[in-house]
Amino acid sequence: MFEQTFVDGVGKTNKSWTVLISALIQFSILAILIIIPLIFTDVLPQASLTSMLVAPAPPPPPPPPPPRAAARAGASSSSSSKSQSTTAKPA
Repeated sequence: MFEQTFVDGVGKTNKSWTVLISALIQFSILAILIIIPLIFTDVLPQASLTSMLVAPAPPPPPPPPPPRAAARAGASSSSSSKSQSTTAKPA
């Protein structure tokens, strides 16, 4: 069943220079395809290039915080009154 899937080297060629020529042709075609757009950039439409360079609008500012409720004067923190009290030292 698998005898036909393996290559036993019957159709092998001895021309190694064909591989070199094929690789050179393929690399030269690839180099040409890369270089042509780099040389002829004036063909590109200017409108689409400038629209891509425009900065987007800044995000809107955050909403203001809700107003705080007025604190009662008698309910101020008791820790501040304790820290301000002084103790008398015996002499």
